[in-house]
Amino acid sequence: MKQTIQIDQLMLTRAHCPSGWTKIKSAGETIGMIETIKLLDDLPRLLNRPLTDHEQQAVIDLAPRLLRMAA
Repeated sequence: MKQTIQIDQLMLTRAHCPSGWTKIKSAGETIGMIETIKLLDDLPRLLNRPLTDHEQQAVIDLAPRLLRMAA
C-alpha cells in the first residue's frame, strides 16, 4: 500500500489522517481532506478531467481494502 500519490498538481496522502480520510495537498500545503471511499468519484471533479486507468489504479492502491470493497 502506497501512502502518497501525485496526480497533476495534487498530492494525495493517507499519512497523519483520521481513519477513512485522505489529505489533499497542492504546492506542499494541505488544501483539504476527502473521504477515501469517495476519491474515485470526486477526484475527476477536482481535476476537471476524467482519471486515466493508471491514475485510477494508483488511487485504489492508496486504500486497497476500502476501495476494492466499494467496487
